[in-house]
Amino acid sequence: AGASERRAHEQSILAGYRARFCEIRWHECEDAASLADVGPAAVHRWLAEPGLRIGVGSLEPHYFAGITGAHKTISVGAMSRAAIEENHAAAMKPEARPLVLAGNPVHEGIARAVEAIERAGGRTLALNEVIVQGALVAATAGRPLAAVEEGAPLVRRLFGYRLAAPVDLLVARVAPPLDRDFYQADKGIKNTEAAVRDGGVLLLEAECRSGVGIDHFLELLAEARSYEQALARVAERGYRLGDHKAVRLRHLTDRRRVHVGLVTRGIDPELGHTLGICVFSDPEEAAAWARELTGERPRALMVEDAGNTVVEVAG
Repeated sequence: AGASERRAHEQSILAGYRARFCEIRWHECEDAASLADVGPAAVHRWLAEPGLRIGVGSLEPHYFAGITGAHKTISVGAMSRAAIEENHAAAMKPEARPLVLAGNPVHEGIARAVEAIERAGGRTLALNEVIVQGALVAATAGRPLAAVEEGAPLVRRLFGYRLAAPVDLLVARVAPPLDRDFYQADKGIKNTEAAVRDGGVLLLEAECRSGVGIDHFLELLAEARSYEQALARVAERGYRLGDHKAVRLRHLTDRRRVHVGLVTRGIDPELGHTLGICVFSDPEEAAAWARELTGERPRALMVEDAGNTVVEVAG
């Protein structure tokens, strides 16, 4: 973004309070001159200097980091590109799940980075909001990791649902802005796939007005028709941001044999073969496809706002 665009963005966020800030810096993850090594990661130099740092975030489900919030703002949000990629590569592991912190390799990597930043000499405060349908319902504050742990039970109650048994058919509707493209709408799959039985059907509804999304996400899916091929390709050329989504999609459709359908007018149905899913522009056609696979009386579930709602099976 250019200087004028950045200034306009700052003004839209800070409004009349902008003039109170003596300095505003934008983080550039590939600008080596603005980075400093702090523990296991390179981060913005401000985080390596003495002083008071306040990270602000929204506590909500994250499809591979467990729960997002201010602890991510001051770590991943200020890391170098290489450090971000190293952290996000762990999202290919099955332990990286929504609403799960303990044992989640992505969250544990973030926690190590936060602890290193706290040891760097400055004081670090996290301020988290919990927002539901545009309304502020709770807030937590304190040391970053303690603040997310404090709010985690509430986030799980507000955004998480547990079923007694997996369903045959799950319809996941993704609302704006996550319905912009398939790459973003895939969050609706990741948040709900655990609730679908192996061999079942997951039908995603998303506008996808911008198509599939980032190019190399589609490239990896085109190169790897199976889960094993996807893992091998990433190991061969190295991880790139976004690879975790393609690898996990192949795990769902290949290893678990879940039939994935997408209802959208933004993607050519011909791309379904490359994606490894069925693409429908007509909801009735998608419903007929699902009935053929599951029968007339499947155990079914409809999930609204699947980009922010997590559904799992108890136990």
